[in-house]
Amino acid sequence: MKAFSTLATTLLPVNRCANQPVKPVGRSRRRWTIVWLLVLCALAACTSSARKEEKEIKKLLATSAGYLNERGVAELKNGQYQAAVQYFHQALALTSYDPVLHNNLGVAFFRLGWLDSAIVSYKAAVRLRPHYFTAYRNLAGAYLAARNAHLALKAIDLALQHHEDAANYGLRATIHEELEQYEAAVRDYRSAVSLAPDSANLYNNLGALYFRLSRLDQAVEQFELALQKEPAHATAAFNLANALACQCRLEESRRYYEQALQHAPAMYEAENNLGLVLLALNDETGAIDRFYRAHAIKADADVVLYNLSLALARLDSLDAALMLIDRALQIQPDKAKYHQQRGAVLAQLQRHAEARRAFLQAIALDSTLAVSYNELGNAYYAAEEIGSALQAFQQALERYPDYVASRYLGKDGSRKHAYLDLLTGCDAASKISGEYAAVYLNLGKSYLALNQEQSAEQAFQKAVSLQPQRPEAYEWLAVLYQQRKEERKSRIMTAQGRFCRGRFALELDSLQAAERYGRQALQFHPRYADALALLAEICIKQARLNEAEAFLQRAMALDKRSEYLWLVQGDYHAQRRLHEEALAAYAKALQINPDSAPAHSRLAALLDSMERKEEAAMHQAEVHFLQGREFETAGQLDRSLREYGLAAALMQQQARYLTAQGLVYAKKHMNDEAEEILQRALQLDSLQAQAWYGLGVIYGDRGAYDRAIPPLQRATALDSLFGQAHYSLAVNYYFNQQPELARRHLSMARALGVAVRTELQEALQAP
Repeated sequence: MKAFSTLATTLLPVNRCANQPVKPVGRSRRRWTIVWLLVLCALAACTSSARKEEKEIKKLLATSAGYLNERGVAELKNGQYQAAVQYFHQALALTSYDPVLHNNLGVAFFRLGWLDSAIVSYKAAVRLRPHYFTAYRNLAGAYLAARNAHLALKAIDLALQHHEDAANYGLRATIHEELEQYEAAVRDYRSAVSLAPDSANLYNNLGALYFRLSRLDQAVEQFELALQKEPAHATAAFNLANALACQCRLEESRRYYEQALQHAPAMYEAENNLGLVLLALNDETGAIDRFYRAHAIKADADVVLYNLSLALARLDSLDAALMLIDRALQIQPDKAKYHQQRGAVLAQLQRHAEARRAFLQAIALDSTLAVSYNELGNAYYAAEEIGSALQAFQQALERYPDYVASRYLGKDGSRKHAYLDLLTGCDAASKISGEYAAVYLNLGKSYLALNQEQSAEQAFQKAVSLQPQRPEAYEWLAVLYQQRKEERKSRIMTAQGRFCRGRFALELDSLQAAERYGRQALQFHPRYADALALLAEICIKQARLNEAEAFLQRAMALDKRSEYLWLVQGDYHAQRRLHEEALAAYAKALQINPDSAPAHSRLAALLDSMERKEEAAMHQAEVHFLQGREFETAGQLDRSLREYGLAAALMQQQARYLTAQGLVYAKKHMNDEAEEILQRALQLDSLQAQAWYGLGVIYGDRGAYDRAIPPLQRATALDSLFGQAHYSLAVNYYFNQQPELARRHLSMARALGVAVRTELQEALQAP
């Protein structure tokens, strides 16, 4: 669901785009005061009429530059900018060499949006007073507003040469952000905070920058500091809630959204995002109420209408969902996801022709939307247009890696223009792989409908590899083998489907359903060891250990190569407190599948209970690593980074864990951090092909293509079957003007199963 992911930053009254008028001070102010006193004394001495004296004083004041400046400043404060310009012009007609007047005239022009005139006035001010840091700061703000960040940076540098204060550092940080010089921006905000340690705004703005850089822990810290300084800072509370939501700390984020609304009841963004959090907490009624509150505050907020449509569709209120998404599209007709949502609702309403048009519009606006291609394929399939469906599913698969990436960083992978789904990172990683598997499943069904049985079989098998615990692909393989008259294979696949349904029922503690599916699996495949292990696991949960032992003995007599069987065997021994036997059984499971997270998890827990802490830490580190890899595959980079970090902390000499961290930092374009960690990994193990690959990716991302090529070559030398390294070599050779080498490595990447971008293929004129 879409959220207000661009954090609202509270602008400092002066710091961000200073442009503040300045009252005359110093010798100029004192000079005019002396003149006025002399005039008044002369009038008092020479005039006998009080009324005449008053008129003369007013007349003289009206022609004084100081008085005119004061009137101009007052008009600025009242928002009367045209009048302010007139007063400052009149003052300058009396004394054209006053830098303060030129600065204040620039401020009036700036407030009117006349940026060129403002810049001319600020330049005049600094020519007259070369150390006039306020005018330099205002000049920088005007250049920034005119989208000339480079000149803005020069101006604010001059301001800082003459006066180092928080306002100047804060504005320079903003300029660095505009130039995408994020580390420099961080340094400037930190300098600003050191000079103004009680400024809640500065902590908030630094937190917003960290959020933009996906450094969520640091963002949370800064937002919390802002609230310590100013508990009623609604924007900081809202930003903190967003950061916590991105970390899946939903109950905490809920509290801070409510705090933001307590101090800013009209903040519809907080109402909207609170609705998203409540929806994630399965409180549909509360979520819809919050969305309607947001809509009441801002009726033309298209994103609120979109979220309402999603929530109501979830409750099968399809007509209302369609009406709301149509209203969102009236406001923002160019949002691909809105068209995607419209298509999904229309498909549920069985209006397939309209749904197809909506999906096609979504694709036209954003070609990376793999989900739209998949839904389009489903619509074609429902209309029995199988050829078109097949093409759509193929397009979905080609775009799926970009689609997953876009869920995290946005369409172009840019931090600046990122589209961020607030709660995307809270999806279960299995959900993402499940969506990918579903596309292969749909592809297989289309091939099967076209009687392309070999292609269908490959697609179903790929779906199984992505989601081995899901029953649908096994069941479709059973249908395929039935068509081929391969009865035995069909029965085995049917049994595996029933087994998967039994495992799912067991996870839900529906023991009767689980047992029913297990026995059905045995009916289709009487020698199916995993089905017997499932029945044994059910017995263990019911403390029927003798029956569990009997099932396990039968299973072991049939097949000792099953990871699941050895896991259940270990659980049985652990239940009987036979710890060494349990350890041996879990170790057997690891021999069969070294990447078995359940086996590592069980070993870690059991070894820890036996006070064998070092061995437990080794297995616990592997659990974190495997969980991190699953999150990374699903595009949940912050969660994967956290897991890899936990693994590396437990096993500090394991280069593989550092490499995994470095590669995630590279995906997040945090290249300095990535390079430092990957270099550490290579110091531990110089034969880490993945680490060399990561260095090549970093250098390529920086545009140093000639520097990227050697580490990528090293990666492919260490692992000639490293398809992604070959693909990266192709990309860097292309940008380094070496097309022949690019074509060679692109061909190797394709042969190794890497999804190749059509644009690169066309640019290289590769077959």
